[in-house]
Amino acid sequence: MNELQMVVASLEQCAERDIDLTPAIYQTFFDRCSEALPLMGHSDEYMRGRMVAQIFEVIMDDSHLGAGGYLGWEVDAHCKDYGVDAAMYDVLFTSVKSAVKEAIKDGWTTDFDAAWDHRIEQLLTEIKRAH
Repeated sequence: MNELQMVVASLEQCAERDIDLTPAIYQTFFDRCSEALPLMGHSDEYMRGRMVAQIFEVIMDDSHLGAGGYLGWEVDAHCKDYGVDAAMYDVLFTSVKSAVKEAIKDGWTTDFDAAWDHRIEQLLTEIKRAH
């Protein structure tokens, strides 16, 4: 199993346990990045749920990376239109990892940890390249 498959497998464990990660992701994100909260004051639970679905899609699918990819477009739009600092994405992705780790406590492995760290680094490299 490659690293991306490991990340997906960890998310599948959450799905199998019927765990909604959205509240934990946002709570951790806002705790770690308080300047993000005012930027998202307009969002309700449904909007946040849709945003988390998009985050998962980017995390699990390489087709969103690269020149002209969705991730670059999304980051550019958020930075220009909403005042998001590109550095917030590091906190966001690590908040997702933390929520998954907490959700599957007994199912979390060192392989998952390493795979998530590598995937987050890939995504941040892509964001830096696009921004």
